[in-house]
Amino acid sequence: MYLLKNASKGFTLLEIMVSISIIAIVFLSLFKMQAGNITLSEAEQFYSAAPYLAQKIIAHIETDFTDTSDTSDTSDASGEFEDDFKNYRWSYSITSEYEPLDSDVMNGEKIENFKKIDLEISKNHDYSITFQTWRYVQR
Repeated sequence: MYLLKNASKGFTLLEIMVSISIIAIVFLSLFKMQAGNITLSEAEQFYSAAPYLAQKIIAHIETDFTDTSDTSDTSDASGEFEDDFKNYRWSYSITSEYEPLDSDVMNGEKIENFKKIDLEISKNHDYSITFQTWRYVQR
């Protein structure tokens, strides 16, 4: 009888191993979830900043259209952002792609003053987004 009372005072090795395994699985799941949240946060930051940066570049391009008399059909440029966006890069391509319009709309004339702008914003080669827009340039 003395042996039975002493036997119930502690945990067996098997019980300790099972409890440690359960705790390890829970912590592993929490760490994976946290790593996923960090990745999503980085992606959200990029996809929130990219439209703002694209607007800045488009405004700069429009300023160039009005400040210069260069109305060439194509133009390419690339660069990096400064200050808070040091890891962000941009590149754009401007082309004149026009088709004859319906004669009822523009008397059959071609719209040569429309410029197609393809703008790409990227960050560390991990994230990238492309914007496409058209702008009318007065000559």
